Amino acid sequence: MLLAEKFPAASIVMSQLRHALEADSRVAEVISTNFEAERMGTYRVYRHATPNEPTPLSGDILRALKLSDPIAFKVHVPRKNQKPFRGHLDIPSDDYWVAWDGITMVAAWPHKKGTPFPRSGGHIAIDILRDAVTAAGFELYGQPCSPNCTNGFAHTTLVVGLCDDEPGTENVYERNGSFVDVHLHAPEDTGAWVQSLTKDIGYESQLFAQYKNQARRIRDIEKTARDMAEEVLSINIQQIHLSRYPLGRRVANWGVSRERRRRVMELIALLWLAFAQIEATRRDWSEMRRRLEDAAARYGTGCLFETDRLDDDGAIESLDLSFIKAAVEQSAARQDSQTMASATALGALAATFGAIAGAIATALAG
Repeated sequence: MLLAEKFPAASIVMSQLRHALEADSRVAEVISTNFEAERMGTYRVYRHATPNEPTPLSGDILRALKLSDPIAFKVHVPRKNQKPFRGHLDIPSDDYWVAWDGITMVAAWPHKKGTPFPRSGGHIAIDILRDAVTAAGFELYGQPCSPNCTNGFAHTTLVVGLCDDEPGTENVYERNGSFVDVHLHAPEDTGAWVQSLTKDIGYESQLFAQYKNQARRIRDIEKTARDMAEEVLSINIQQIHLSRYPLGRRVANWGVSRERRRRVMELIALLWLAFAQIEATRRDWSEMRRRLEDAAARYGTGCLFETDRLDDDGAIESLDLSFIKAAVEQSAARQDSQTMASATALGALAATFGAIAGAIATALAG
């Protein structure tokens, strides 16, 4: 996805992208960068935090730009200069035709019927596009199917066959084992039909990207919430152990106990915020899933997204926050009881000092 905190005018965006692509020696030809500014729009995207970044409760919310028409370009990189994907040496071609609409990228190459489909095909195009987007002053965000996936593409390979009918006839997408056969009605020119294919699946792909993005945000916040709940319980155990120490040792650790209580109160507040964000995002995710399913059923493209939906559908539908909420409620009640006990003890202590002071004053007066 093409991301930025704020995008300049559409003409500037397209000019910068075209210039960056043309400046890359690996790009043999920029086929098309046509656009209509009134048909370009942005939407909010969550960029998940890396392990070294802070909690995603207030993570990066950027804008993703959907282009009016896909950018199309041809890549030429000798096989020996292409990096294998996960050690697979099955790089299929020196040349790739690429189309990208700001959200979805399609990379195509010739494939001989009856031969295995390569794992390393097209990955060089992702590197080139990322370099071009960075050079243009923006960010390319690759959204994996699941938190631990490193595959740059969707897990469904399209096998495209051009039909003899006139362009404009409805295209057909059919599941064929782990692949999808595409009966595409488009010009025979490779750059033109790759662009046509990207445009044909662009609407559903955008919905799918938003659906995946919201699912990732839910899963990241849920993981953070579980980590915070674990920290709360750990602090509670430490405080229970401390309460068994002799009075002198408890007094010596009073400052530590106070900091622990403050940390628990902070974590409880953050956990309630996490619950609110999860519920709000889950409602948005459910609505986006409904829209995706409706669009996929209408245009017959559901088979494109089936494999990459499995992980999120299962994870979000089985999401259970009851244990975390119980831990928060128990810890909050414990904090309240400790605060009440402290207030009572201080009140009793103040009364004692008051009585002593009064007795002293009476004695002096006598």
